Amino acid sequence: MKKISIKGALKAVVAVASLALLMTANVSHAKAADGELKAITIKTRNQDVSSSSISGKMTAQPDNEYVRSDVVKVKIDCSGLIRFYIKGNNSDQLSLTLYSDEALQKDVAYTTLSTDEDKTAPVTVPKAGTYYLDIRGFETEDVDYTISADVTSSENDTITSGKAKYVTLVDSKDVNYYQFSLKQDGAIKVYTTYGNGTKCEAQVEVCQKAGSSYKTVAKLESAVEGSVVGLAKGTYYLKLKGEASYYSLKYDLTVSSDKSGSSKQKAASLKLGTAAKGVITVQDKASKADWYKIKLTKNQSVTLSLSGDVTGIVTLEFYDSSNLFWGGLVISEYTKDDSTVPYLVSFDGKGKKLPKGTYYIKITKDKSSSSGSYSVKVK
Repeated sequence: MKKISIKGALKAVVAVASLALLMTANVSHAKAADGELKAITIKTRNQDVSSSSISGKMTAQPDNEYVRSDVVKVKIDCSGLIRFYIKGNNSDQLSLTLYSDEALQKDVAYTTLSTDEDKTAPVTVPKAGTYYLDIRGFETEDVDYTISADVTSSENDTITSGKAKYVTLVDSKDVNYYQFSLKQDGAIKVYTTYGNGTKCEAQVEVCQKAGSSYKTVAKLESAVEGSVVGLAKGTYYLKLKGEASYYSLKYDLTVSSDKSGSSKQKAASLKLGTAAKGVITVQDKASKADWYKIKLTKNQSVTLSLSGDVTGIVTLEFYDSSNLFWGGLVISEYTKDDSTVPYLVSFDGKGKKLPKGTYYIKITKDKSSSSGSYSVKVK
């Protein structure tokens, strides 16, 4: 029969007692909170959260009861991912358990923090409200600590042009919608990255409400450099779906007083040297065209230029009043501008002036999903 030393037996008893204490700790700490903390809702990158923090001390217990805890009431404005920041002394590691009830019976999340870390890994909170954070130390000395927290929203919300919105997806099934409105036709450029500004693979769509569901208007690239779509005036939603992480979502709006004509007969007049700006929306049919005209009072050479920010392909065709084609231009998401000098080729190679008269410009897109903003000029 194997002999067991008295020293070994005592260690076993202490281990069992410690485990029993851990298992019953919840019951013994159903008490009033030792402090109250307001989690800072993240609005901008690198936001300071130290403005809302509390400090406390966990007092050492007798040597055989070294598991101690404080309870901090935490108020949270939204569902999402919460992180805790703790500074302290005399502790190699703290364990943090978040509960939805003051009796510490309904745990929501659990995480730990070592002294070589400045914040915990993010944990999910299912909704806004008041929670209770059980902070536990495993030392025989008093532990002083200062704690703060931030929460990044995973809720549907509004978004404003020109302002980055910092959000989170709590898991791969999470889908968020961010509402915005256009008072007139315009082109938006949407920038989607991880929260630290690096490229992400999130799914981004522009949607509109159809009853209680959402209808996709356009699918966008989740690009650091931005993805463009032209939209008719109305209310829209940016849909975000991807892996659980932090994201930055922003859009910039370009609007213009589009005064183009809807046909050759209704073509809008252009002044020589003055640019005309327009928007092609994703709702426009591929057969739709923007028409302009310019009148030359004498024989002269001109330069046509077309620039813009588009998805797909946008083309310009240049005609005279007899529908004779004099040249064309093309821009795309890869080529932002194009120009040409249309002229009549003479047998001697010198006839590079256009005859006086009225000329027409027709601008179209290659397919229904193409859209964006453009600028056209004749000089």
